[in-house]
Amino acid sequence: MSTGNTRAIIAVARRAAFAGITMFAVWFILIAFREFTPSNFVTVPTTMGGPVNSGYADMITAGPDGNMWFIQPYAAQIGKISITTGDVTYYNVPHINDNPSGITRGRDGNIWLTLGNNIGKMSPKSGSITEYPVVGADAYPSSIVTGPDGNLWFACGKNIGKIVPKTGAITQYPIPGINAYSSDITTDSEGNI
Repeated sequence: MSTGNTRAIIAVARRAAFAGITMFAVWFILIAFREFTPSNFVTVPTTMGGPVNSGYADMITAGPDGNMWFIQPYAAQIGKISITTGDVTYYNVPHINDNPSGITRGRDGNIWLTLGNNIGKMSPKSGSITEYPVVGADAYPSSIVTGPDGNLWFACGKNIGKIVPKTGAITQYPIPGINAYSSDITTDSEGNI
């Protein structure tokens, strides 16, 4: 169990069939990973700390493989929790300074990440990561979301960025206003970013 940061993040819901009734489980981070359903509260113990022993779990998403995926920002790692066994597997990012800060599941079957000055595409089957550089004066993407158009959208300082999964092409859109700055991004129920 981590002795690091104690951030609580309610992140994602998944459905589970239980006695013919559809139930929802909410996964969140509070020192260790916890799963909450109306009838239980289960802790999935993890060992935090990566190559620099300063990692803590942050941001979590349901993967296309049915497992839960999370980032460890200062340990330069991506983690996977098996929802069937509770086992945790860690994957190192390509460069130690590419601290992950955002994670989401893409419609293309990959896990997408913000990694330092890059957007990362991770195969949930192999754990391999392909990086796409984000360029510009303010090129440090912080969070990422899958848009209703199937593209990945990311917050990037004074810009909102878009990466096309099939080509890796990145476009950045300036945010109007002299003091405008993006740090997080999401979609709404009407399909807007």
